Amino acid sequence: MLTLTSAQKISLLNQTTLKCFSTPDKTLIAKHFTRSALKILGGDFGFMWFKDRSGDYSLAYKSPNLPYNPIPPRKHGINKRADKTRNPQYLEKIPYQDTKYDVSAYMSSFVIIPITYQNRMYGNAVICFKKPKKFSAEDKSLCVAVGNAIAQALTINRLVGSLAGYKKIIDSTSEALLVLDPQTKAVLYCNPASQRYAPEGKTHADTHISEIFSSLNMEMLSAAIKKTLQENTRQEFESTITNPQRTVLQIAIEPLRNSPWGTVVVLLVHNITERKKTFQKIKRLAYYDRLTSMPNRMHFEEDLVAEVETARKNSQTFSLILIDLDRFKFINDSLGHREGDRVLQETGKRLKKCIRSSDSAYRIGGDEYAIIIRDQNSKQAAVTVCETILRLLEMPMEVGAHEVYSTASIGLGFYPTDGKDFDTLLRHTDYALYLAKEAGGNTYMGLPLNSTDVKPQDNWQLDADLRKAISRNEFVFYYQPIFTLSEPHTTTQLEAILRWNHPKRGLVMPVAFHKYLEASGLIVGLTEWQFNQACEMILNLRAVKLEIPICINISARQLLQQNFFQTVTFTLQKHDIDPSLIKLELTETLLIKNLEASQELLAKFRSLGFRVMVDDFGTGYASLNYLKDLRVDGIKIDRSYIQHIHKSPMDLAIVRALIFLCTESGLELVAEGVETTQQKDILLNAGANLAQGYLYSEPLAAEKCIEMITKKNKKKTRE
Repeated sequence: MLTLTSAQKISLLNQTTLKCFSTPDKTLIAKHFTRSALKILGGDFGFMWFKDRSGDYSLAYKSPNLPYNPIPPRKHGINKRADKTRNPQYLEKIPYQDTKYDVSAYMSSFVIIPITYQNRMYGNAVICFKKPKKFSAEDKSLCVAVGNAIAQALTINRLVGSLAGYKKIIDSTSEALLVLDPQTKAVLYCNPASQRYAPEGKTHADTHISEIFSSLNMEMLSAAIKKTLQENTRQEFESTITNPQRTVLQIAIEPLRNSPWGTVVVLLVHNITERKKTFQKIKRLAYYDRLTSMPNRMHFEEDLVAEVETARKNSQTFSLILIDLDRFKFINDSLGHREGDRVLQETGKRLKKCIRSSDSAYRIGGDEYAIIIRDQNSKQAAVTVCETILRLLEMPMEVGAHEVYSTASIGLGFYPTDGKDFDTLLRHTDYALYLAKEAGGNTYMGLPLNSTDVKPQDNWQLDADLRKAISRNEFVFYYQPIFTLSEPHTTTQLEAILRWNHPKRGLVMPVAFHKYLEASGLIVGLTEWQFNQACEMILNLRAVKLEIPICINISARQLLQQNFFQTVTFTLQKHDIDPSLIKLELTETLLIKNLEASQELLAKFRSLGFRVMVDDFGTGYASLNYLKDLRVDGIKIDRSYIQHIHKSPMDLAIVRALIFLCTESGLELVAEGVETTQQKDILLNAGANLAQGYLYSEPLAAEKCIEMITKKNKKKTRE
């Protein structure tokens, strides 16, 4: 083989590199460089591997005289060192290996040359020598140079291919792209898509941008260009072209420095006309009620948030009115949903007549409406609006062939006296609405002036304390056992009863806070906590080999929350608790006021294995027919019937009838408030099976409750 001088070796390497710069075929690049490397280093044969992004190697080229089939580089030994160090690895004397990988019969020395550029590893070249070779300092420098040259050629080809691809993409894109001189606004480049906006012949270099986009807002364009160059950030603005289509353009501007033209800006122009039209349609669907064409709840909430912020900044006041139609379900059930819809539409029209153009009326639910009275310094003005609403709604409505009479309950709130933020104002106004409904409807109430339960200042303090109690985890569950009457030591289930561990007042009973907790809506924030606590109690009972169901009281606010079912089922799944170990206790009044929703939701719960009890049965207005329709698992007789059962024949007769009803229909019955042995004996003789009350146990903290049950079980075992 002809021996090359050092200068000839460098010249050959440079020629090969230049030749491969314009060779897009990676196989040819591997072939040219392998042959040149053999001449430069005096090798006998060689091969080259390329590495893909997943780390796998593929054979790019091998010498025709290669006497064996090479295997891909292994991830250990000399191959690993080459890959890790990114430096050539030399083996001047190959030892004999008694394995299938032995190559000592074909060569005596070889070098592995990594092909790398910056942080990218393209692969490696292997140059082999039949006779032992001592690698000189010049050989080692040439090996590094060969690796760098191959990597440069591959990198240049990759970049050239990418640039060609980018230009093809830019030219074929449907969006207009232009390069502008930031000073003169002359167009230095524009892709074919720009032509749709320009008169014929106006999409070429040195054309002013305004000749392509007629009536473009040049003031906004100049400001955006200035800002993008100063801050080196992307800027966007919209501009409407005065053509028959009223085309709306979104123009994005980015700086480009060190371009062939120097510092320029790139404009990407989107035609968003259809998008804007679609957005308006979507906004209409999202923010407006389809039945009444009034703004909906989402619109209302966003407006109320904005109104609170505006009033806060400008030290203004405004009024919030919440309206709920009385007896609308009766109208719907009697006349049908179509006639009910007409009542809702007519109600919306009448509400709009009660307000000024600066105020807003919304339909926020089925038969619920809201009004924002803006910038009103006089509370009397808002009161006048409420009185007008009541008067207009009392007037008969002509609905088809029927004359319908409707009334409403109204809650009235004022900013900032009834709340200085969105949540507080809405909650207090909603509580005022609740008070109006409790008062019988067809009236309006404002919480501070009309609350008959507590003083206004007490309400505010209670509200603040309850909010803190939720965030500080001050609520706890106490558990009252439910026993078998015939076996007083047998606990069949536990009722979870809420207590408030107040930092100053100590343990507070539910009577002092539960009504406001529910009326204000704060109870909703405890749903997940309640079921987490119940699940933890079940697990603690299971730890001492007790499997006892837990009864949880559910309020109307919680039951009617959209995510209530998902929250409950997710919590049980998280703790791996069988739904049959949870009993939901709901009052009959709650169930009947929301009969349709209750039936559907209770069916979902019962299908999963949950059991449902009607709590305080006999205190509301449930009929036996309702009990049949709801398909509950049992009832709990209110303590008011148990209290005088030993001296009131009427109470005893009612209790006996309920026991007979439940026994015959397979419903579970629990007698609440059993406090004396006499009451227990009467119930037992009447056929009752389950009872709870202070005769057996007061509500206990979780640890004490488990301890008490364990002791009773041991006592029962001894007996």
